[in-house]
Amino acid sequence: MLERNEDDRVFAGITEYCDTYNIPRGNLLEILEDQKVLPMIRGKVTEYIGAAVLSKALDPMDWIVNKLNLNPQSRGGLRAIRGARWATAITR
Repeated sequence: MLERNEDDRVFAGITEYCDTYNIPRGNLLEILEDQKVLPMIRGKVTEYIGAAVLSKALDPMDWIVNKLNLNPQSRGGLRAIRGARWATAITR
């Protein structure tokens, strides 16, 4: 369970996010649970869990694990990792 200060920080972050992107806070849960949105959220969660698991499993003296935030529509640096299943960079 989150501590009170952490609860306040999370709530403030959600409020700011909703205000920034004009998301009605009263509909936020319905939006997150939408059948089109939920698979995307689950996919993002998988990326973060994968990065966390790799960070714990690999020796930090030998490996750097970063959870990359890539734009799949970008034509820039994605060509080298087009077939990659994880948006996690592992550097030795």
